[in-house]
Amino acid sequence: MFRVLLKKHRVEKSTKHEPKWKEFEARTRTTNSSPQILSSATTTTKTITSSFTDFVEKQHKNLKAAKWLLSNSTCVEDKVLEFARKCNHEHACHALIIDVNDPSWVNGKYFTQQELEEIGSYNLEPMPTLTAKVMHHLQSFQAYDPTENPTGKTVQQLMAYKVDNSALDHKDDYDLMWINDSVARATKMYRWGYFPITHHTEGDLLRRVWAFIEDCFDNAGIQVRGGEKTSSASANRRNDARIVAGAESMSRKAIGRRGDLIFVYSKVELGCGELGRYNEGAKGSKELRESFLKTPKMMKDELAELISKRPDKRSQFRVVGFISMGLTLQMLVMDSPTGNVCRIRRTQRYEYPETVDLFQASVLPMYEMVLKAKAIMLGNIRILESPPARQAQTVDFAPVTSTSFRLPPCPPSPQPPKIPSPSTSSASTAPSNSSSSSSSSSVPQKRPLPSLPSSSSSSSSSSVPRKRPAPSLPSSSSSSS
Repeated sequence: MFRVLLKKHRVEKSTKHEPKWKEFEARTRTTNSSPQILSSATTTTKTITSSFTDFVEKQHKNLKAAKWLLSNSTCVEDKVLEFARKCNHEHACHALIIDVNDPSWVNGKYFTQQELEEIGSYNLEPMPTLTAKVMHHLQSFQAYDPTENPTGKTVQQLMAYKVDNSALDHKDDYDLMWINDSVARATKMYRWGYFPITHHTEGDLLRRVWAFIEDCFDNAGIQVRGGEKTSSASANRRNDARIVAGAESMSRKAIGRRGDLIFVYSKVELGCGELGRYNEGAKGSKELRESFLKTPKMMKDELAELISKRPDKRSQFRVVGFISMGLTLQMLVMDSPTGNVCRIRRTQRYEYPETVDLFQASVLPMYEMVLKAKAIMLGNIRILESPPARQAQTVDFAPVTSTSFRLPPCPPSPQPPKIPSPSTSSASTAPSNSSSSSSSSSVPQKRPLPSLPSSSSSSSSSSVPRKRPAPSLPSSSSSSS
């Protein structure tokens, strides 16, 4: 298809090199021969290039931390590189990220199920535990049961619930007040028919359904920025090799990845989130790409930024990511147990019900999830604010070559091959004077527009008609005579 179009527009004759047909065709191939409708996430899958592969190979050769050996002497880094070499499209393994819930590791026989269990549990910091006071308060909104939960509420009691925070302290009991306000906001949506979701945008869902996520972090000093904000951690990684102009001009400053949610404390990013308008299921194209590639890469940029501030605490940092498609919500947690590979653990996938009958079983676990995400971020803040080991002399000249530990960065996303335009390629390969006669015959040129004759030429008076002068009226003297 590309060959016919380029020949039709005579692009081949104006290019210096033979076009890379295989690269163009590889980007248009589909796995099924039958026609099908593909989502935008599928059509934007990026095919890896030679420069992308070279970056990954070089990074594996220059790993600073010791390699991760499992109990059966399997090297985790070597298995990740083996998978990366067989990939035709960009995958999280190229960024040294292992998601133990990604079936690609078992399906490709890179790890056994037992090895993935060991990877997932090695030096794993357990999920934070909420206080008994908070858990008891959440339990009071659970479904009423005379034996199991006598302090719970029926659906009718839940719909009639009115917020009363008069006995709570704004500082010490903020989480309890947040739970009360979140439940009241939810029952309001059920009462006035906000559901079902039809033509709602991502902004509508973020502003109404997921408003409790942003409100939860108010007392922690953590800002939740929404609306496709750029990540500063991602921008720092993309501009890491940018230098002042010298032999070459200064490269243009790159912007970071955009996220629907970015959690920031004192200009330090602690987590991110991606939202989708529709829920196509756990295997939907957008959710697979956001959950297993885009969000993990942004999380790694944020984790690398945290580790760069306190390399001595690199195994204690954890970054949180939220994935929401339609009315579903899932949390991802990333850490780096050994220093080279980043590991992702994820919670189960919860769905916000469109009927109040399922609210207590589905939404209350979401409240617990968000509270635990805040606890993880507060743990990172405590590490950053803890004083480092005191030395006799702290201020000195920076070393010429940095010796501090850095997490291996994500590789830059592979860029698709560019098709040269006829105008630019013909200008760059302009023929010399000796061959101008032959090139003019092969490449048709536009006929110049005819020039208009000047007003001073003699022929202009005959070719251009002049206006006839208006007749002069007779004077008053002549008329009287």
